[in-house]
Amino acid sequence: MISLRYFNEEDVNVLTEMLEEFATETFGTEEPTVDVDQFVDGHSYIYLIIRDSEVIGFTSFTAMDYYGMRDMVLNHDYLYVRKGHRRSKAMHIVNLQAGKIIDVLKCNLSIPLANGTLEQGLNRRIKSKLMYSTYEYKYEDVATEYDRLQKKIYKDK
Repeated sequence: MISLRYFNEEDVNVLTEMLEEFATETFGTEEPTVDVDQFVDGHSYIYLIIRDSEVIGFTSFTAMDYYGMRDMVLNHDYLYVRKGHRRSKAMHIVNLQAGKIIDVLKCNLSIPLANGTLEQGLNRRIKSKLMYSTYEYKYEDVATEYDRLQKKIYKDK
């Protein structure tokens, strides 16, 4: 049986383990150093995904209005389910929880497009609007371009 458990202080070690697994799998970080306190402080809702008595993943949400610049939205920030459990009902339960939270807050749901699997499935069933895309640039490339622009702008001075 799969269920969600709201994060509490007794879950710090297992959440740290889940965040490390997420970082290794998603970002390729070999030995991630996770600041779990900062992660917890930065999220409005954190749930552990439980199968029987084993923690198989986590999900987190942040409710925000972008400092008054827009209406309140619930950002579905992180969703991680261990391999071997991804074809389970875990995703459905997480989506149900998101629905419960937005029903209480009376706000829209925002899902960052980091890994398109959940979003693609949801987009087939619910109308959505792409709000923004994010690009990541390597430090070395940015530094090279910065130097090039600086030389171009200040060449006459």
